[in-house]
Amino acid sequence: MELHILGSGSKQGNCYLFKSETQDREILILEAGVEFTKIQKALNFDYSKVVGAIVTHEHGDHFKSVPNLLNAGIDVYTGGLTHKKMGTDVFWRAKNLTENRTIEIGSFSIVPFAVKHDVVQPLGFKITHCEMGTALFLTDTCYSPYLFNGINHMLIEANWSEQIIMQKMKAGIKKKFLVDRIVQNHMSLGTCKEFLIQSDLSEVRNIILVHLSDDNSNAIQFQQEVADLTQINTFIADKNLILNLNKTPF
Repeated sequence: MELHILGSGSKQGNCYLFKSETQDREILILEAGVEFTKIQKALNFDYSKVVGAIVTHEHGDHFKSVPNLLNAGIDVYTGGLTHKKMGTDVFWRAKNLTENRTIEIGSFSIVPFAVKHDVVQPLGFKITHCEMGTALFLTDTCYSPYLFNGINHMLIEANWSEQIIMQKMKAGIKKKFLVDRIVQNHMSLGTCKEFLIQSDLSEVRNIILVHLSDDNSNAIQFQQEVADLTQINTFIADKNLILNLNKTPF
């Protein structure tokens, strides 16, 4: 299984492709917050292998290209309230997800679960496939309501640093209402690390830090701190990065 990152973060937009190397080379799209042309190019303008797209919530950096995907004949799965709010519920390829109910999309098995964000129905995902085991996708939430067992790959938000954001607020660079919104809706490095400490990491092969803030994070520092804490391969999600998520390292 290859993970192709087309973007991660508010400015880049968020989009990830899980590309199977067997199973008819199926492709699952995760998030659709980059320009549709970028998704088209990454797919070589061939949608035939795409089994569907799953989307966490309606903010533009995650949802932007959902109408384009639907018009291209690709099933898009997200919360029913999300489709309704965005008006995409009128498309027959708009599919509703229910929290904690497993759904099969091609050879991928998906479990959506509720997270904490300022939208109508924010979701995280457990994504299982025979090639990679189980990947956890946890973003745009101030903390995780759950702990998980049997995870092989973690794509987890580390959006901001308390030290950086407080320094900027004291210097007058960041207004308090903006800081409050970030704190209430996005996972800090400290919260990410606490989640990892509390989690069973015995089967985790890769940790991918997603959705870093352009203004309130330090990618090198974040990667080093998580790698030192966990002793697990740690990556920063960035556009055009390709990672091997196979169950075995080679």
